Amino acid sequence: MPPLADEAVRLLKLRMRCDCAHQYTEGQLHRRAVYAVLYVVFHVAAFSMRDGWDGLRVNLIVGAALLALVALVPVVNRRQRAKYGALLEDAGFRRVTDHDGRVWYEPPAD
Repeated sequence: MPPLADEAVRLLKLRMRCDCAHQYTEGQLHRRAVYAVLYVVFHVAAFSMRDGWDGLRVNLIVGAALLALVALVPVVNRRQRAKYGALLEDAGFRRVTDHDGRVWYEPPAD
């Protein structure tokens, strides 16, 4: 295999990160967040019934931490989408939206 230029490797890594950040549409992200909240609530309720007050305290703390993460993930994902998308567009990639609403970046035509 011929050696790759450092810029080509950097753009490939950037494109893979961008594709991972655009894996889900906004609606899918919101649904996943709702499912995560419901999971945490049911988890806290189920283990609290079994373990009494001490279990309730621990599960409420863990549940609050998980809910904070659920709220944080879409914000981080949106920032990554904007950052990586701008870098790819500056490198000449073209933004394409597929039929499901997902965004992909096509390499520049040579």
